[in-house]
Formats: sequence, C-alpha cells, structure tokens
Amino acid sequence: MSYDHRHNLANLENNRDGHGANFSKNYGVEGPTSEFAIVDKRELHKRNLVATLLFSQGIPTF
Repeated sequence: MSYDHRHNLANLENNRDGHGANFSKNYGVEGPTSEFAIVDKRELHKRNLVATLLFSQGIPTF
C-alpha cells in the first residue's frame, strides 16, 4: 500500500525476479510518510481491501 514499484534489490537479482505487474498505490509518496492526508487514504484503502475479502464469499452468517 505504500510502494508503486518493487523494491527487492536486497536479494541480489537486480529487480529481475518475479513478474513486473504491481497493483499497489502509494498516493504520491513512496514509502512511509507522516503526511496525514496520505496516511488516511492508505488506511482507508487497506480497510476497503479487508472488507472486500470478508464479503467476497457472500455475507457471513453465524
């Protein structure tokens, strides 16, 4: 949720490993930030993803 590009240089493959598709959104700032608007957007995005996961199999019944 905070990087638009992959950052896996530590594995010594020069960013060639894995596929290049990246569906992340950083909202204008790469990596951690203390800017309230961006942090708030990222948190909302995370909550939306969790909600999508919870309801993807239908409404849970108990």
